[in-house]
Amino acid sequence: MAKAYNLNSLGQKQNKSKYREPDLLNSAKQELKKLVKEYYAGTHSKQIAPHLSLTENKSRSFQTFIEGIKNVVEMIQRPNPNQN
Repeated sequence: MAKAYNLNSLGQKQNKSKYREPDLLNSAKQELKKLVKEYYAGTHSKQIAPHLSLTENKSRSFQTFIEGIKNVVEMIQRPNPNQN
């Protein structure tokens, strides 16, 4: 988030206990709006996406989502033994 919005203060806040586990926030979107006044999910997700890390992300739900995508890709790439 800090890189996407060029706000060093966001990077410092991620180490606070409140933000260490983003899945525990009642409303991550509301928290983000408090931290980044101009945040609008519909357009700013494109700004954030290039900065997401598939391996260093602290969100357990994001990690589960990525693992699910990897599993689907693996299933698609696996040869079908029933095909001739």
